Amino acid sequence: MSTESFLAFYGVRRPLDPRSAEFEAIERDEDEWSLLAKHKKLDIYCGNFHPNSGEEYYLFIGKRLGVFGGENLAHLDYSDERLLGLMEVVRRSLSEAGVAGEPALHFAWEPDY
Repeated sequence: MSTESFLAFYGVRRPLDPRSAEFEAIERDEDEWSLLAKHKKLDIYCGNFHPNSGEEYYLFIGKRLGVFGGENLAHLDYSDERLLGLMEVVRRSLSEAGVAGEPALHFAWEPDY
């Protein structure tokens, strides 16, 4: 059983169609993003972030800072030095891999319906 969670992530976010072949490949860890993440030592995170039991799936590519909630973390600290270093590494890795988009800090609530 899962519970609501809150994601903190640094990187890029892509909308994702849950009916697509890409979505199925991501669930099997056989997609281009999973391979890229493994090669560049990055993380991916996929989830449904629709607030009203609809569908609003996103794929995040970069570094997962933390997932918070009843079955996850309650607290986490990042020093300025650690966070800035992580951001620099992720930005460089995404650029080297040719991933389009401006990396950003993402904070997203993932409801459990």
